[in-house]
Amino acid sequence: MDPIDVDIDDRGDALDNNEEWNQQQQRKNDQQLHGQVSPARDGAANDNAVERGDGHTGKGGDEPMLGGNREVSPKSSKRKRSVSVDNAEGGEEPQGNAAGQKERGKQGQGREGRRRHKFRRTFNESDNRMPQGSEQRHPRHHSTWNPELGKAKRWDTAIITALDAYDNAKQDIIEAANILEEVNDTSKPAIATFERCVEAFPVKTAAYASVVGILKAKGKATLAEHIVQRVLHNLVSSISSGNRIAAIHNMRFLIGTHCAGFESCQTMQIIEALIKIAKNIEEAEFESHRKYVNAVVAADNLIYIVMASLPWFSRDEYTKHKKQIHAFCDEIAAYSDRRSYKMERVASDLKRADIDPSNDDHLHNPYAYIAAYNTYTDDIRIQDRLTTGVECLRSLREHDWINTTTFRFYQSKGIAEHIFVENAEHVVADEVAQVTQEILQAILQIEHDKTWNFKPVPFMPLKFEPLDEKHDKIKPHDRWIFDEHVIHTIHVFMDDTALCARQLIKIPFNHQYADCAIMEILFNMMLSPIYRQHFSMFAILVIHNLCNIEHKLEGVFHDLYSQLTDDIPRLDPAVVSDLLTVGAYWFSVEFCKVRRLPLAMKLYRSKHKADGSGMDVEDDRNDQADTEQVKEAIRMKNKNLFNVMFKYNIKSPLNFNERLLDKISRLVYMDRLLVFSPEDLKDSVRAAVQLPPPNVQHAFRDKPIEHKVFLNLFHFNKLTAEENELRNRRIEGFINNLVGKEPLKELPPNVFAENKIPDVEMTDEADAADPTVKRWSREELILIFWESLLIFGNKSLTHLMRLLEFHGEVLKRFVDNDREGAFQDSITFKALKLTQQTLKNTKKFELVTGELLKLNVISPADACRLVFHHFPSAEFFSNHSLCIMDTAFEVARERVEHARTRIGDSTGNPELQRVALEERENWMRQLTLTLLELANNFMAQRMGEQLDSSLASIVKNVLLKNATHSYALAYARNEAAERGFHRSLVAAVDLALLVQSIQTPF
Repeated sequence: MDPIDVDIDDRGDALDNNEEWNQQQQRKNDQQLHGQVSPARDGAANDNAVERGDGHTGKGGDEPMLGGNREVSPKSSKRKRSVSVDNAEGGEEPQGNAAGQKERGKQGQGREGRRRHKFRRTFNESDNRMPQGSEQRHPRHHSTWNPELGKAKRWDTAIITALDAYDNAKQDIIEAANILEEVNDTSKPAIATFERCVEAFPVKTAAYASVVGILKAKGKATLAEHIVQRVLHNLVSSISSGNRIAAIHNMRFLIGTHCAGFESCQTMQIIEALIKIAKNIEEAEFESHRKYVNAVVAADNLIYIVMASLPWFSRDEYTKHKKQIHAFCDEIAAYSDRRSYKMERVASDLKRADIDPSNDDHLHNPYAYIAAYNTYTDDIRIQDRLTTGVECLRSLREHDWINTTTFRFYQSKGIAEHIFVENAEHVVADEVAQVTQEILQAILQIEHDKTWNFKPVPFMPLKFEPLDEKHDKIKPHDRWIFDEHVIHTIHVFMDDTALCARQLIKIPFNHQYADCAIMEILFNMMLSPIYRQHFSMFAILVIHNLCNIEHKLEGVFHDLYSQLTDDIPRLDPAVVSDLLTVGAYWFSVEFCKVRRLPLAMKLYRSKHKADGSGMDVEDDRNDQADTEQVKEAIRMKNKNLFNVMFKYNIKSPLNFNERLLDKISRLVYMDRLLVFSPEDLKDSVRAAVQLPPPNVQHAFRDKPIEHKVFLNLFHFNKLTAEENELRNRRIEGFINNLVGKEPLKELPPNVFAENKIPDVEMTDEADAADPTVKRWSREELILIFWESLLIFGNKSLTHLMRLLEFHGEVLKRFVDNDREGAFQDSITFKALKLTQQTLKNTKKFELVTGELLKLNVISPADACRLVFHHFPSAEFFSNHSLCIMDTAFEVARERVEHARTRIGDSTGNPELQRVALEERENWMRQLTLTLLELANNFMAQRMGEQLDSSLASIVKNVLLKNATHSYALAYARNEAAERGFHRSLVAAVDLALLVQSIQTPF
């Protein structure tokens, strides 16, 4: 890229005559195009008060958004259609207009006179456009106004913002159709935007289908056909890739276009084909259980796609094709009945002792995964979204296909007249129609084995009591479809919590049920074992943003949270752990924070507006009184927060309050927590306060001199491998030389001297030494070394991790030589207990133990033994204990996977790689068996039904996370069955083997 000096003449008459006339003519045409506004669009533009700047919306900010009782607080960010500078109509000129350029010149905003300015332009030699020519002479034309770019922005804005405000939905649809009428029939940008919006906005599907119907009536049949083609193609792709939500949106759009007069998409044939594929899967024979389960999951999803799309048929089409649509509904209901029969047998099948899930050639119940993803220890819910969807279709038929949640504008008055126009031209080019038929055939002829990438139909396993008295008055199909909108919106906007919250709150539904439904779905997705990893924090931030928009949702969240905490004894331990995470996140974002009251917000707005106009505003409220009011609001908010988050008199071994405090202590300043906590919780808060570590001098003040010797041997700087090994050998030599000797009286002058301390010589004189004199044992010196390392590194986590990296090898060598005897007497156990006592910080203890596992200083099996050593005390059910056990299996998995990746490396020795893989897989087998042995030892003691149930559930959850390592599960299962382990433990292994190929629903 070479810089080129270009002289640009900024005079208006610098253009050639022909080019100047052409540009002026083009600007006039663009101005006329902008001026042609339909009455509905013009009225909408006049109603919207266009304001420049962030945070301004079209209409007044204090009006209810959708009517009914779903009002939005004044602070809410309601999405109203706003007019940008490029799209402002009726009063503003397009950019690039000559008169506008002159006016800006008068105001000092443009270039003045006939001055010439020198610019540095970059010239790319690979570009075909040379630095000479019209593009060099007239750069202003390209930098100020591009008509095509302006049109593209208008198209995108019209498509994306349609139906943002439900009150103006019909005007938006007509406006979008009018703007898209300008689009070329093969415009790829406009078509691409349209197809992406079909998949991205669940509520707007019918609106987009209406736009396509109006385009066809306006003579843009070819453009409409191209859009339908892309959606058909996307339907094939989404089915093949297993994208259920995208497939549902595409199918709904195709049904909508069918109702809007399109016959080329053959919607009825597509529905028949999808149902036929599902039936073929039911009748097919499979050679392995894994393929059988994947095929059944695919069949469920195909039926679900059809079922979730049928309500988008208009009432006219329903009346016209009632017999065929009823046949579809009957097929779905029959499939659901056959499916429910298998699901009801899951609990009994898992209790059978004659099944062997380790044999993949035998076919077992394909719905065993519903037990793996259950949230209650005493109940298995077999209902999922497909089962409840059948009730939706039945209710819809009973109400003559009338609903309020699909928003089928193509059957509405004011839109249907624009779609079904007499004598409208519907001619589509033959080559375009041929492409549509080819894509259609690809759907109709798809093989069932090409659809096996789907994930299970989603579950909503948590049960909540209705918070609204009028809950039962809502039609079942309206509830189910609204829940669909919520689920799809959450997953489409999962990359932005604020945007997701705004989209959720704008789903039209004039009933209190909407608020409860949104919260219930978010709770199910946060706490169900199906949804793991990152979702808890995401959902809490979404709820936090929802409460900022509608303050009353905070009370809904607290009510549902209280219902769950009341059921803690029944909840699965994994769900309780997620509930603790949710409670800690919520506490951290809400503690000592109050939302601004509507009155204060209105006062702020009026004052801001008056200050901007130069007026004086008198504030009647005293500043000090306002401050006291805020403080009182914070006190009441915190009091309510404590009452909701913490539960007392819960008879559960899961240690809820202490674990919640432990998680909160990692997110909130504990001194503030102590100030606002209730009296009966202050002692627990004080116990959870993590005190800062003392300085090194103070920590070593009363320690033996040996601590200071080790302190001098440690280092933080990165050394070469040889230098670091020399340091570690010095530490080992110091320990070995001091074994059997008396404690040091003074610090050696040079800890690196070769003859600092001579080797111990075992003589008769030494044997006859005074037994009352203290002499060091090897174990004591090792623990002194380890304690010195922990104290020295406790200054910060970075220091601690670096010391572990440099000197952890010393402990590893001593641990490797100490494999005999009971675990409680081992160096590993004593070093880990010393670590916990010295650090006095649960999070640091988690991280240090995890680092020791990764450095192979301690084995994963020893980490599990440490955790089970505390059973059934509260220490076993603590956050860090369960985390350590998960980390142990995670480290073992990573080692196996790393060895597998090296198998394909051609540069290594294949035999050594194979031996390494077998060795690490054997470690995984032994670790899995160790977990079962530890649990079985305690369950054999019959400590109580609740403890046994909790322990079995914890083991089940650990095994489910490692279900992909079927070789280890099969080995542990055979050993457990032969040795007569507790039946619930064997059932947990069976369950993990049955669901090893199942993916999580999202």
